[in-house]
Amino acid sequence: MQRLKVTTCAATTLLLLSSGVGDAGATTFEITATVSDRGIDVFPWDGVDASVFGNPSVVQITTPPIGTMPASEERTGVEFPLAALAFGSIIDSVALRLYPQGQSTNLGLGAGEVSEIHGYAGDGVIQVADLMDSLAVGSIVGPTANGPVIVALSPSWLQGLVDSSSAFAGLMFKGVPGPIGVVYNFDAAFGGVPVAERPTLIVEHHEGAPVVPEPSTLILFGTGVALSVFRKRRSVGLRP
Repeated sequence: MQRLKVTTCAATTLLLLSSGVGDAGATTFEITATVSDRGIDVFPWDGVDASVFGNPSVVQITTPPIGTMPASEERTGVEFPLAALAFGSIIDSVALRLYPQGQSTNLGLGAGEVSEIHGYAGDGVIQVADLMDSLAVGSIVGPTANGPVIVALSPSWLQGLVDSSSAFAGLMFKGVPGPIGVVYNFDAAFGGVPVAERPTLIVEHHEGAPVVPEPSTLILFGTGVALSVFRKRRSVGLRP
């Protein structure tokens, strides 16, 4: 009988230890942009004479064809607050949703037109330095379909911002120079635009994995508890 009780105790100990290990599961939610603006510079863009318009109501990307001189280039920056993403979150996937501007039915990218999307750590204000960012995290290739466009982005970009406790995630949009010009726009992060139509990040994430003890640690711990119980019962049985 004593042996059965000791075995049962050890099994129960291991069950209790292993029952606390698990994954809370993935969660998907949306983050709406709160800041947007565009900047302009002489083509090809080098930032020397670049400036920001200071007008959040207009988003515009314009890249002249290669060999067009003189001409100007316009880029756009959009930023998303990250307060909803807790430190330690693991990013599984990220996508960006963009709506056509105003009454337009399409973003405007035609066949042969390509736009790069670059990611940076934002601060709630679009600056020239943001429009110079070099970290590519996604792209849009024309022709774009009518209606909203969903673009897959690099999860590692957002993961890096979460790990560094960045307050905002920034995206910069620029055309890829080619034989034809690149021109397109989308709804901005502006008060006059319905919230549902502003640039939006669709983020799937889960909580960081819990610390899981090694199997050998579980066995040793469970055995130690069982032996302790056995010795206690044995000493009780030997008392006069």
